[in-house]
Amino acid sequence: MALNKVGSLWLRDGQKGKFMAGVININNQEIPIMVFKNDKGDNPKRPDYQIMQVDQDDQSNQNQERNQAPNQGYSNNQHPMSHGNQEPEQQPIPDDSSIPF
Repeated sequence: MALNKVGSLWLRDGQKGKFMAGVININNQEIPIMVFKNDKGDNPKRPDYQIMQVDQDDQSNQNQERNQAPNQGYSNNQHPMSHGNQEPEQQPIPDDSSIPF
């Protein structure tokens, strides 16, 4: 079985706990996503994680607001979902021993 890379995720700390954010590539288009642990209920049929597509319009509005407020949030080359012309900064490979999957 061959494995092909289709995207990348970064583990983040949020107000309600850890989540992952990143992009997947479908038909040569980068789609920003977020992945959240689904810990509601104990039904064995429910998925363990939920994948959410980030609304492109919402992302554009956030980028405009970020550009208008300098020195707040990520710079374009640091944000994992940035689509700037700069090459993204290389991130160290995280210790994945604590990721539950």
